[in-house]
Amino acid sequence: MFHPRIHTSEKHAQFGFTLIELLIAVAVAAILMAVAAPSFTRVMAKTNATQTANDLLGDLATARTQAASRNRQVCLTPVSGDWRKGWEVKADSNGDGACDELIRQHGPLNDGFTVLAASGGTTVSTINFRSDGSVDGATADTDVDLCKESGSHPQRVLVKVRASGSARSYRGTAAGTSC
Repeated sequence: MFHPRIHTSEKHAQFGFTLIELLIAVAVAAILMAVAAPSFTRVMAKTNATQTANDLLGDLATARTQAASRNRQVCLTPVSGDWRKGWEVKADSNGDGACDELIRQHGPLNDGFTVLAASGGTTVSTINFRSDGSVDGATADTDVDLCKESGSHPQRVLVKVRASGSARSYRGTAAGTSC
């Protein structure tokens, strides 16, 4: 009968990394993070600009709906005249033409935003919705340009409000230019 030989001296396996292997792994990770950081910053700025545009679209829809359901004028106005400080949706509670009843308020925008609201080249300080949901003639076809600084690639979203009261957003970038 054949009996296999049994070795009594076994090698002990070592597990883990050497210091050099660990330093190389850390260096590779640092290089990858340095390459990814600018892209991540751009993605965050794009997300922030899109979220702000969606907030504005939601508040425009609220203003339009409230105007039609209340059968009164409803306004969307910047807080203290500065869109970067946020905006308010207000209703004309007594029919005197002044929007005085607060319905909804959006807080200040994050740092790095510029906002320009204009209609026909004229700066717009309020967007007025009539009782039928359409936009007042003076603020019809308003463009609200939201721009978030992001290094050499600012993230821009344009919100267009039509005379009918409908609103849409359009994405764009302004590579090489500032907001």
